[in-house]
Amino acid sequence: MIMRTGTQKSPGKAKNGSSRRFFPRSLKKALPQRIPVGGAYFPWLLGVALSLFLAAITTTGLYSPLLTYRVGDVARRDIKAPQDMHVQDAAATELLRQEARERVRPHYDLDTKFGDEVESKIRTSFDAVQKAIRAQGDALRSAFLAERGSQRSPEVVSEARVLEETYRAAAFLAAEEAFERTLQGAVTPRLAEWMRGEAYAGWVRDDLIKLVRAALAPVIVSDRQLYETHMAKGIVVRDIRSGRRATLD
Repeated sequence: MIMRTGTQKSPGKAKNGSSRRFFPRSLKKALPQRIPVGGAYFPWLLGVALSLFLAAITTTGLYSPLLTYRVGDVARRDIKAPQDMHVQDAAATELLRQEARERVRPHYDLDTKFGDEVESKIRTSFDAVQKAIRAQGDALRSAFLAERGSQRSPEVVSEARVLEETYRAAAFLAAEEAFERTLQGAVTPRLAEWMRGEAYAGWVRDDLIKLVRAALAPVIVSDRQLYETHMAKGIVVRDIRSGRRATLD
């Protein structure tokens, strides 16, 4: 006869008296099967897992919750400010502007062709007056001789009378008015009378051109104190015709 010795084990107790806990079969099926370490795919699986882990660590630190930063707040990383957070130092900005102005040299525009153009206009209009005097004088001399019915030489005709009648002719008055417009009002009645007394001689034209040439010489006219300040810094003279720098003699 076979007899059992000892106490009968309780179905819900372990040897040490603790309760036995059994995993349900559904949970056992849900757990992954044991991966053999020595398998051929283990290094690949380990590499993929390590890559995913490193990617999760690096990418989660790049994003931060949207916060409203104010002036004076310290950001942990570079952010795109939701509003203009530029603070301008007015005193420092004005100082930098003043330094920039001091570094810029003053520019003076110079028209190197203006004097030549004025001289050409004066010469042309003055020559037109002389031409009108000659043409009108020749016509008057011929008329005076024909009126006398004489074949004497033109020298016997009074030149004073010829000039007097010439200065009344419409052709001469038109040429003289054009000449005065060329000088832009610089011809006074007294100067016009003097030039008529000289019969608009060629030397009068030459002297006028010399005066204009001296008046339109390429010089810089400015306040004396400002001029000396600019001279200390350096002056840049530019020809407005070509846009290049010009030199003053």
